[in-house]
Amino acid sequence: MASEPSEPLVNIISEPLKSKNPIIIEGFPGIGLVGNIACQHIIEELGMKYVGSIDSRYFPPLAVLFNGIVYMPVRIYEAPKKDILVIISDIPIHPTASYDLSKALVEWMISIKAKNIISIAGIATTTGLRRVFGGATNQEMLERIKDKTEIFQVGTISGI
Repeated sequence: MASEPSEPLVNIISEPLKSKNPIIIEGFPGIGLVGNIACQHIIEELGMKYVGSIDSRYFPPLAVLFNGIVYMPVRIYEAPKKDILVIISDIPIHPTASYDLSKALVEWMISIKAKNIISIAGIATTTGLRRVFGGATNQEMLERIKDKTEIFQVGTISGI
């Protein structure tokens, strides 16, 4: 008996993008909702256009409303003149979904020839001082951010 094709675990749906080799900024809920709040600010400041969404069987069955319009809880916005995309989530991503969602995002980012990926998240500190920490995937990227951030020397990164 032939089996039915299964639906993908993660669906990334977007309009055709105008950005060429975009920089992608992503913000998922975490400590202090820093990623989500920062990305929402970027979207508003740049007047970014909603261009798509990400859905998964892992996500709770809900939608979000902005000015009476229904949207998916994980959305994609574009500022084509700046070649910037923002991926923002209004829902926490369960650890069991992280691998499949991360894999789908990386494959999609490769397919659109993303130039850089910036992940924004909060980190708990004991000093009460507000600081910006940074980490990179290679020495070249580390050099680019070292004068603008406090380099995160040792630790772990979890989630998306």
